[in-house]
Amino acid sequence: MEQLNQKSILLTSYLEFLLENNKFNQQKDNLINFIQITPKDQKQRGCQLSLKFNCQVDKIHKKLSERGIV
Repeated sequence: MEQLNQKSILLTSYLEFLLENNKFNQQKDNLINFIQITPKDQKQRGCQLSLKFNCQVDKIHKKLSERGIV
């Protein structure tokens, strides 16, 4: 079980890294931006990352669906 927990933390940290370096990160000047609202501390957030977008999430869901992600 410990190996599974470590793997989930590693994958979540990798996703966090990808999101921080994404062109739609809040620090960029784009029409669609997001911020991470879950804590940075892995012990506080576990394997969850929650994002807050500055646009209607229906648009985001549509784009993710078109790419087969959702």
